[in-house]
Formats: sequence, structure tokens, C-alpha cells
Amino acid sequence: MTCPVNSLLNPNTFSCECQVGYYTNQYGICTQKCLTNEVYDSSSLQCVCLKGLARVSGVCTMCPSGTKASADGSSCSFCGDNQQLVGSQCVCAGGYALNPSKVCTPCSKLPSGFLINGLCSVCPNNLVYNGNHGCSCPAGKVLQGSVCVSLCRSDELLDSQGNCYTCGNNQLISNGQCVCSKGFTLVGCGICVLNCAANQFVFQGACASCPLNTVYNPQINGCSCPSNYYKDSNGVCQQLVLKPISCQAGQYYDSTQGCITCPGSCLTCKSPTQCLTCSTRGYTPNPQGMCVPICGDGLILAD
Repeated sequence: MTCPVNSLLNPNTFSCECQVGYYTNQYGICTQKCLTNEVYDSSSLQCVCLKGLARVSGVCTMCPSGTKASADGSSCSFCGDNQQLVGSQCVCAGGYALNPSKVCTPCSKLPSGFLINGLCSVCPNNLVYNGNHGCSCPAGKVLQGSVCVSLCRSDELLDSQGNCYTCGNNQLISNGQCVCSKGFTLVGCGICVLNCAANQFVFQGACASCPLNTVYNPQINGCSCPSNYYKDSNGVCQQLVLKPISCQAGQYYDSTQGCITCPGSCLTCKSPTQCLTCSTRGYTPNPQGMCVPICGDGLILAD
């Protein structure tokens, strides 16, 4: 017969006794004597620190501020949740991997994560898990270098992310890029609009010209009569002909009041201050347009 685990034969008593550092528990099994803040772990057959404590200098105690106990309580580390200290580096624990925010996340919650021998693997770039312990491009895409790109049609282009896109309205593909179609020009926001001549305007998707005797008016985006023209009852622009207003003899024309009688001393005039002929014998208009006596005509005029 042989002695049970952790025990040795005592030749003096011919009985099995626990090794040094072990004691017989209530089940008669030699169990390691654990120190303060320790508990015996039957799976590992050794003493481990109580949950939340870690071994520091061989003693189970609280971890220093800024650190926490590792999962097995063997040491204190600065590692975050779901991480473990390997050597001097914090890495994700088994079944976890980094998400895009650099947080250790369960493998099942990662879109392209899968387990291999208990370790979480994540497909790189835009690859997806193919269900056979590997990564491949999603449906409709092929691998070019290290990036999955779409299979584009002849009227599509490929962007920097590997996605297909089509050119906008009034555009076509030229030398691998979208350019404006003939007769169109590029404006702000990447929009191609009709490139009409200076005397044309856009009408129902095409360049239109103004009909006879009309000109393009940008304020109404249409055609109107030019200056000194008017639109008759038939909608045709006709030239505006202004006829002079003729007043009766002894009157002059005022733009606001019409025909007005010349001043009393004037027979005919152009304005209230400019006589052309005087109504009184022996008087004549001077250079200032006022009626004054004619000297040397042999007439004596009374005041």
C-alpha cells in the first residue's frame, strides 16, 4: 500500500502522516495549511488568496492604490476589466478581445470575432468570420491586397473604402473619375449645371435664347423688352416713340403742370424766365430772356 497524496509513511508508527505544512481535514485528507487571508483550492491543490486580494511579497493583502488583484490573485496589476497581466503587459483575458474602443469585450459581442482553443480572434480590416475558423470578404466583395473591395459595374467607380458608387446627374466617367458631361460646368457642392452663353438662360433643362426685340433679364431669369421698348397687346416688344408736346402761342410746356401761359410781358417764351418775343411795342428780350426797351428805335416809352 502507498500513503495518500500529501502524506508520508512514518516508520516509527507504521502509519501515514501529512507532510510538513499540511494537516488532516474533516475528510481525513491531507490539506495544505493556508496562511492568513488564504484558502485552499482543491482544483489546484494549493492555497490561494481570498477573492479581491493578491499576493504581495508572498503575503495575501490588498493591492496598492491604482492597481487591482489579478484573476487568480497571484499578483497586483494595473490591467483593466477583462484583462490579465502577462509578463509586464496587460492583455485581454481568454475569450475576450479588443473592440474598436480598445476595450476588452467578450468575443461573442464582436462582429467579426471567433474563438480558437478558447482564445478570441478578430478578423482584420473589413474581413468577416467565414464559420470555418478563418476570415474572408463578405458577399459581393473580393480581396485586393489586404482590403475587401466591391465588384463594381461598368458604370460605377470604387472609393477609398472599397465601396462602389455612381456619378451624379449630368456626369460621366472619364479616366477613373466623374466629370461633367459636354455642355455642363461644375459649380459648388460638386453639381454640374448647363453652361449657357451670356445671352441665354436655362429653360426646361436646356439653354434657351430670347426672341426678337427681347433681351435676357437675370432678375426674372427670362426675357423682357429692352430699354425704350414696350410690350404691345400682342406681347411683341415695340419701340417707344415719344411725340413732343406743342403748346399754343403764348404758352410754354412744364413737365409737371403741362402748358402754362407766358409771363405778362412775353408774347412767346420757353420758360417763365426766358422770353422769346415781347408783347409790348418797343421792347425786346435781352440775353437773360427778360423784356427790356429797345434803345435807338425813335420811341419814347413811359414808365
